Amino acid sequence: MERADLKELHYITPIANVASILERGILSHISATRIKHDSVADESVQERRSRVQVQGKTRLHHYVNLYLNARNPMLYRLARGEGRTDDLCVGSVPPGGGDLMQSRSQSVRHDSIPTSFDFRYEASA
Repeated sequence: MERADLKELHYITPIANVASILERGILSHISATRIKHDSVADESVQERRSRVQVQGKTRLHHYVNLYLNARNPMLYRLARGEGRTDDLCVGSVPPGGGDLMQSRSQSVRHDSIPTSFDFRYEASA
């Protein structure tokens, strides 16, 4: 996939977090631990991610977790496995927002994505 082909990135979150996201932006795992929020994270996955370093320096938890496709295994687990369809939303983020494709140090330093966030929820068929 070429960068020009990327139209949006997606973020899965409980509706309860929307007000905070609009105020603070989408936060990395590390930054989110400092505020009250509703998490949809799978603890076993978070345990593995906590040990991962990007380019041998920065922990993966310092990055915001965005998806190329919102209909992914995490959404499936939440909707089908846990039955969480009434309290979730999927936000779309333009690929230039906070420019995620810039150097690693810029995206890490901010630890959040600005709030140009288009919320929508589509119930699974």
